Amino acid sequence: MTKTPTVEIPAKSIIETATLTNANLETPVPTKTLVAIVVSPSNSPKPTQILPTTAPTASISVIIETAKIIDTPVQQVEKVLRNSTEIIPLGLGEAEEVPDGGESRTYQVGKYTIWVTYDKKGIAKGLQIVDGLLADGYSLDQWGVILTRIGVNFVELPDVVAPAARRWTNIHGYAIMITAEKIGGNVWTVRIYKIPS
Repeated sequence: MTKTPTVEIPAKSIIETATLTNANLETPVPTKTLVAIVVSPSNSPKPTQILPTTAPTASISVIIETAKIIDTPVQQVEKVLRNSTEIIPLGLGEAEEVPDGGESRTYQVGKYTIWVTYDKKGIAKGLQIVDGLLADGYSLDQWGVILTRIGVNFVELPDVVAPAARRWTNIHGYAIMITAEKIGGNVWTVRIYKIPS
């Protein structure tokens, strides 16, 4: 099976699309089925493959808008997420997105616990939802819905499909991982970070 070629999209655009369509963290997405779209290169991109992703019956809302977090100073992030509940220093090599070290801050957004990783200059380089997703009951096949909930759209198929995870090793300068609690279980975490240059 050959991989469908995709349009080169600037790194920020995969996370900015949802910001334009879901400008409010409380805005529900008025659908029970969302799609991830794979496009072919041309002058005007057209979908060549549509991958349906069935969502739970409850309405879907954006948990966090990644475009408002990554590459943003801690002061601006905390205007969006409010004050952190915990700050953990990170040493050399402790997180891929900040190889020189930095810190991780914990935030509470409704029922979701979110870790944001900052470099030594206080600029956010990645985020991970570590609590709250499990209760939503998503399967790994619903990765399109999960990515939409963190403001990421127009992502091609994952590079790595494992029994308990889906991973994109480099999607326009970002790494993304979605992990289930166990094989065949529900998703418990999603992580996205900017790959250091």
